[in-house]
Amino acid sequence: MNLFLKQRLNLWLIVFLLFGVGTVKSSNAVNVSLRQLPAQSILFFHFPAGTQVKLLNFSPARKIILKVSSPTSSSGVVADVAHIPDLERTGIQRIRLVPIDQHSRLLIVDLWDYLEFDFHPDGNKCDVRIKDQKFRDILNYWYWVGVYYHRKGDLTKALYYYRRVVFRNRGHAYAYYKAGQIRLTWKQYRLAEINFRHALRNGCDSTRIYLEMAKLYQATGRQQLARSYREKYRLLHKSTPRSETQTKGGNGGP
Repeated sequence: MNLFLKQRLNLWLIVFLLFGVGTVKSSNAVNVSLRQLPAQSILFFHFPAGTQVKLLNFSPARKIILKVSSPTSSSGVVADVAHIPDLERTGIQRIRLVPIDQHSRLLIVDLWDYLEFDFHPDGNKCDVRIKDQKFRDILNYWYWVGVYYHRKGDLTKALYYYRRVVFRNRGHAYAYYKAGQIRLTWKQYRLAEINFRHALRNGCDSTRIYLEMAKLYQATGRQQLARSYREKYRLLHKSTPRSETQTKGGNGGP
């Protein structure tokens, strides 16, 4: 066999390995597409033939958990996600697969916050409709991403997103408030006080901010101010229905 034919055969072998193996892999993958509407994001999932899909949790939640399985053959089990669409300005943080056993996987859609969703199965296809209107505005998106990392305990990353918000909107009361909480945790008392005062000046109606400020003044030896803010918190907290305090965006602490 001459050198030219050997080179041609080697080239075809490389093409087969690259595209042949890729084809096998894609047949075992879940295909994901996204449609963004003003009031909701819709994820469309298309699984390999024979896959069964079951929703394991209820709305609202911070994650959507689907069990995908192929009882008859391990070759039909989803092994990968073929493509993750651009998730910016949605309530969706990420999409991931977690193996359970030879025949099953968990497909988990992590969300930035507690969100309502609807699940619509159709054989080896399904769609999930996530009510995430508040994430369409980029500043709200950054704010809620910050809240997510705040709850997770990643304060550096949370503060990064809160600062992005206030650099673009100096009137965002809750971004100032949440940044103040982080500064207080870090014992950066002067910066915490500045942030809390900006929050109040811009209309933050969280009753808990007065308790945070009382802690700040207690820590810095300003006892009279600490007592004043503690009393203000007590009076406001007593007069505010608990259900109302739980629904305010700025009250959802880490």
